[in-house]
Formats: sequence, structure tokens, C-alpha cells
Amino acid sequence: MNLFKSGNGIVTSEIFSDYLLQLDLKGKNMLVYSRLLSLGRFYGKDSIIEFIKIIRKHIGEEGTLAIASYTLNSYKEPRLFDFDESKIMSGILGEVAAKLPEFRRTVHPIYSNCIWGKHTDELFKQNITTCFGENSFFDIFSKLENAYILMIGLNLNGPSLTHYYEQKYNASGRFLKYFDIKIKLGHHSFISRFDSFVKDYDFYNKKAHCLARFDALAEIFGIIKHFSIGDGHMHMISESDFQLFYKAAIHVDQEYFLMGSEEEWNEYYWRNKFDMYYNILCPERIEKISRETGFKYKIEV
Repeated sequence: MNLFKSGNGIVTSEIFSDYLLQLDLKGKNMLVYSRLLSLGRFYGKDSIIEFIKIIRKHIGEEGTLAIASYTLNSYKEPRLFDFDESKIMSGILGEVAAKLPEFRRTVHPIYSNCIWGKHTDELFKQNITTCFGENSFFDIFSKLENAYILMIGLNLNGPSLTHYYEQKYNASGRFLKYFDIKIKLGHHSFISRFDSFVKDYDFYNKKAHCLARFDALAEIFGIIKHFSIGDGHMHMISESDFQLFYKAAIHVDQEYFLMGSEEEWNEYYWRNKFDMYYNILCPERIEKISRETGFKYKIEV
């Protein structure tokens, strides 16, 4: 089946499946973030359903697939989360998965996820009163063995999981804030309060949350995989490595590894130039990360 058309040709089911073979997804617990338009033009909803089906097939019954189906507008006034009607803003993959009978969608006013597979029941214990705290989806997911993050058509600035690390390890530039929200589930409505670790805009004045240097760091230590597909790229990192190195980056030099200018953010995130700082990181800072994590770098610096 033809999945999408790109400037580098048509990507079929067979071609996409061959790409996934390189990632060895069998039995893994996968959290997927996507920006499919950066890969090419998909041939309608059926091609996206097939895309999801292929990922499921590679993961198998012993693994889990979680697809982000976030309703980020729920942060805004009048703060209403309607499980059936609120717009999913984390990509078409989540929109499609939310309608598939094979998936169950967790309830959360901001960070709901469509789940299929072995650990569905565990992930459904997600606490609706917190975005990134104890028993949040990200907290539960981080405790699963063999947990990985797959980024399709976007890079490490895509996963909201990073804000869980920032709250857990007391990163600068964010603070805990509480929101009251009306939640509508079918015919039932109720008022709830949730907390989120939100950005301090005074701290981030003329700066952005930008993981371009962190991406280069992950490459140096060999903890990230990437390959080209269509007009874009796919990247995969284990949750345990991501968390370990993110914690180290906060401790060693948060501003250097996890921040950048608006121009750097645009180049890295929107233009997906994930390798913009490859081979040009500060050796002294890399050595500190090595001592902090206990990892030896795979690429000489």
C-alpha cells in the first residue's frame, strides 16, 4: 500500500516496515510523537491507519504503543476539556488513533494518550490532577521496563516528557501552577483542578527551550538512533537514557544544553535541523556529562 508521497519518492507499507526493522521495536513500550507532514503527503486517512498498524505489528503483543493525543488549548480560558469534542493538537496520528477501536484513550485535561498493548491498564492509572507530577502519565511511563520514545518527523523538542524531567529535577525557568477546569465526559461534567510545571516567561526572555545541543550530546554518547524517511527523519531514544542525560544536562549546564535563542529553536525544531550542533560541543562540558552519567562517549571530541 502507498503511504505517502515525498520529494524522494513514494513510501509504501513495505518500505516503512523495512525502516522499522532497523529500530527493533519488538516488545518495546513506545511513546510516539509525530509531525507527519514533514515526511510527505499521506494518501488519506486509510494510509495513516496502515501506518499505525505497521508500528503495532512491529511492537507485537508483548509491547505497548502510546500515541500523544494532547488537547493543549485546554490551558486557555474558559478551560474546558470535552473528551469527545476538544481538539487534539499533537498531530494527525493522535487524531486517527483516538477513533480506532484497538486503542483506548486516557482521560486528562491536557495530556491524554491513545494506548494499545500490554501495559494499557497501568497507563490508565494516570492522575488527572497533575501534568508532570507523581502518577502522571509520564511518571508511570518512565517506570515501565524497555520504554522508548519514537519521534516521527520531529526531534527531541517534540516530547512533552522533558517537562516531567524538569519538574522532577527542579530545572530553572519553570514553576508549579494550578488550573481549575471543567471536564466533560459524555453527559457527565465536573470541575477539577490540575497542576502543571509551566514556563517562567521572565526567565525565558529572548531565550527558548531548545534541545539542539542536547541532541548533539545524545549523538556523541550513542544513545539516539535516527534515519531519513521520505522528506524527513525518525529518531528513537530509550526513556531511561533520555532521563539520565536530561538530569545531567540540568545539573551540568542547563542553559547550554537545554536552551537557545529563538533563531536556534526555529532552525532546530521547525526546520528539523537536528544535527546543527553535531561535532561542535564544548569538550569540557561533555566530560562533565560523562562523569555525571557514568557513560563514555562513542564519538571522539
